[in-house]
Amino acid sequence: MSISHEDISRAVGRVEGNQDGFRERMDRFERMLNDGFEKVGTALEKIDTRLKHIEDREQERKGAWKVIAAISGLVSAAVAGLIKYLTS
Repeated sequence: MSISHEDISRAVGRVEGNQDGFRERMDRFERMLNDGFEKVGTALEKIDTRLKHIEDREQERKGAWKVIAAISGLVSAAVAGLIKYLTS
């Protein structure tokens, strides 16, 4: 039951074949991960763009609210002044 050179060569060939198969699987896995990260990056960029638009609209709304409040304050003051003038 001695091990011959042929047995050793066959065993080494199996190991090399297993390594090649493992390397191919790992390459496919790496490509899959890279593709996934690219998709996630693209999705995050889209979300960031949408969020920026929402925040811009929110700032516009806040600015409009301040203008409306200022105008209503002026109108209220004018009406109060007019009522005071007419009643005195």
